[in-house]
Amino acid sequence: MNSLKTLLLLSILASYCSTAVGQFMSSYHESQLIHEQRFVTESRFYQPRSKSPKRVTYVLPNFSLTMISPQLTYGDVYVEETKTLDLTIATESEKDYDLQLNGKVSYGCISYNLNRLRFSLFHELNIDTRLHVPHHLFKLATEGNSNLLNVEINPQALFQSTHKWSLGAEYQLDRIQVGVQANVYTGSAYLNTHSSTMNIDFEENFFEFGFDKDILVESSGAINYSKIDSVDFFLDENALTAAGSFNNLGFGISAQLSFQPMDNLRIFGRVEDLGYIKWTNKTQVLEEQSYEEFGGIDIRKSYVSGETYSVEDTLYSKLEIDSNNKSFSSALLSSFLVGMNYDLNDFLSLGVLLRAKNNGVNQLYFAEPYLSYRPFENTSISVGNFMQQGAPLNPKIALRTELNETFGMHLTMVNPWRIGKYYDTSMMHASLGMYYKFLRQN
Repeated sequence: MNSLKTLLLLSILASYCSTAVGQFMSSYHESQLIHEQRFVTESRFYQPRSKSPKRVTYVLPNFSLTMISPQLTYGDVYVEETKTLDLTIATESEKDYDLQLNGKVSYGCISYNLNRLRFSLFHELNIDTRLHVPHHLFKLATEGNSNLLNVEINPQALFQSTHKWSLGAEYQLDRIQVGVQANVYTGSAYLNTHSSTMNIDFEENFFEFGFDKDILVESSGAINYSKIDSVDFFLDENALTAAGSFNNLGFGISAQLSFQPMDNLRIFGRVEDLGYIKWTNKTQVLEEQSYEEFGGIDIRKSYVSGETYSVEDTLYSKLEIDSNNKSFSSALLSSFLVGMNYDLNDFLSLGVLLRAKNNGVNQLYFAEPYLSYRPFENTSISVGNFMQQGAPLNPKIALRTELNETFGMHLTMVNPWRIGKYYDTSMMHASLGMYYKFLRQN
């Protein structure tokens, strides 16, 4: 019951776009590619075309949320008794803190069937976030530099909020189905620290050290930097709303292919969001490649001159980073899917999905074997497992059903029993979509 309440709460929040956090799965096209069978075969699982197919399908507003934390999780450092985070535990674990939140909220989609052609028009709000903190920074925070002569400070942060407007077309031959979508993107907010690092070399004389800076931070509607001790983090007013901003434009494509070499075997693939966005609204680019030394302050001079001194101000002067407001472009966070589905009999099928997802820094790879059971002609239940490096066990449950060839829905959950305690699992996903078909074809 708690899981159901949490799922309902998530759906309400996502509908207001207040907690939606970028795209991990493209629910509409992916579900259509994997689970909708339009091939003319005689098996029960691959159902023949309806005797009275509908011409128009409207996909209702839907959402998809994913959390991935394959290394150190929030639950590892959370202390229930004190309601605090214990960085000592994080230091002893020698694991990085890596949290990725990805999600999608959609106005919906409308598709139109015309014989072997299908046209679609849809919208998505995608938000991607990532925070990565290396474990040696926990050690620096808890133990200081007493045992460190060199410290590399390189936390990574990513935030991207975009709207996608897509016009697509699919064409079906006897055993091949090809689809392509032309996408226009409007970016709302963006922040990427890239691989920015700062190396601090401590001398044996503890008050002397050097800063080796290699910084590149790009922001649009996310930060306001004037000097090193004055950095304001904010989000543009449209970053988490359905309105979007039309100052940052991007273009890209998505495409898919499905092939059925035998009546009980189907192979398919999809590539999502190949393209770029140019960011021009409220931009700031922070760049710095330099080496600075701090040799301490001779306080004896202050007794002679009477001038005040500040260690803080002196350190800040060594840490300054150049800033400008030029525009920049970023690649979209693309994803790739390839899969196979084999029909065992009229009720059971086996399948496997291989996924790759760009998280702004590197590629994430997943393998998902699954088993589907179809108790009725228009209802299927799938049980599978998301396997990823460092977290091989993430059970997945998916339910899809259609009533009277008119109203349908799909519900997908990964680690469903942990959905109310997200910090205790390395991955959590929930997505819900519904559609309505109308206007019979002649």
